[in-house]
Amino acid sequence: MKSTSLQIIGGQALWALTQALVILLLARQAGGVELIGTFTLALAIFTPLCLVGGLNLRNLIAIDEGKRIDIAAALILRAIVVVVALAITVVALQCTGNLNSQWLIVVALLATRALDHVSDVAAGFYQNNNRLGKIGTSFFARGCASFLPLIAIWSLGGGLGWAAVASFLTTLAAVIVFDLISIRKIKEINKDKGNPKIGVLFKALMPSLSASLFPFFDSLHSNSLRYVVFFLFSSSVLGLVGIAQTLFAPVQLLISALGYSYLPKMRMLVKAGDRDKIISLVREGSLQGLLPTAAFLILSLIVPESLLRVAFGSVDLNGLREALYMVSIAMLFFGVTGYLAQSVLAMRQERYYLLSPLIGSLSFFALTAVFYSFEPKIELIFVGILFASSFFSRMVCNLMGLNSKLGSQA
Repeated sequence: MKSTSLQIIGGQALWALTQALVILLLARQAGGVELIGTFTLALAIFTPLCLVGGLNLRNLIAIDEGKRIDIAAALILRAIVVVVALAITVVALQCTGNLNSQWLIVVALLATRALDHVSDVAAGFYQNNNRLGKIGTSFFARGCASFLPLIAIWSLGGGLGWAAVASFLTTLAAVIVFDLISIRKIKEINKDKGNPKIGVLFKALMPSLSASLFPFFDSLHSNSLRYVVFFLFSSSVLGLVGIAQTLFAPVQLLISALGYSYLPKMRMLVKAGDRDKIISLVREGSLQGLLPTAAFLILSLIVPESLLRVAFGSVDLNGLREALYMVSIAMLFFGVTGYLAQSVLAMRQERYYLLSPLIGSLSFFALTAVFYSFEPKIELIFVGILFASSFFSRMVCNLMGLNSKLGSQA
């Protein structure tokens, strides 16, 4: 299990590094911060749209004991949703005037990131079939496929737009080889013919319909920080926040990688009804979620300005440092909330599972609106504090769900 976890962490670490290098490359272009701001806004529009139709398939497939959810139908549905969400996002950016002469770069990079949502469904299949190592392999392949062609073509003097297109095509090939073909081989070994019909899939998902909406509300909460920054400040500030969020991405992926084995463990303990071990695992997961985010907060406070200058060149370093502070404070309770949500899902406390991100979004928007009405010039750091408090409200909601379940077992 440890070697598998290391393989997942290694794959995700490389993927995170390549995405950070892409942002670093963009930051060094003329008008790079504004370009990152547009790309960040595009992700903020695309991700909730994709997830509202994504139906939380990865987690639901991962805990599907009866193999009711057909992976082929799930992949077809996710691919359709990704294409529709991508089209709507491009139209929205065009209508709001946020696409300019660099539109090809933004669209190609967004399409490349969209492929991760297809691989996300495959990860649920690997979890359910105890093939966790394949998750790390997929991340490794997609990381290499997305970055190497991009940097190679750009270094040889090719335009960044066409380099981004090449990045999308090679990443698509990686998804086909390391996810789609891999899944087909596992299905053949398991002699699983399945029923790849969308109608059958929806029927299988009906008992967990409320839980299937979780990723949309979770993404809405996560991206609400971007919406507020874009509304209160500018696309340049959003670009700096986008850089800071990219630097935080390895922390997110570390927590996510460790969490891949957490959900199956919690599922087995819930099935066994072992209350004491469930409580112990919840405490272990909460600590596991808090330590990486706390470490990032400390690093954001002590990182030398010289290192930021070497990495980001002419970028406004004071603005970037402020964005780093804000993101590190805003995301302090991200990991704890994630592990608690996984625990609530494993216990089938779907009402609390769904309410948690909805409460987080509503509390953040409400608090921001209240303070904005008194003082329109809100500091960026204060926005981060408000967002951290919204994560805290999610934690309370999840703890109520755990107490409701565990209290009945006492």
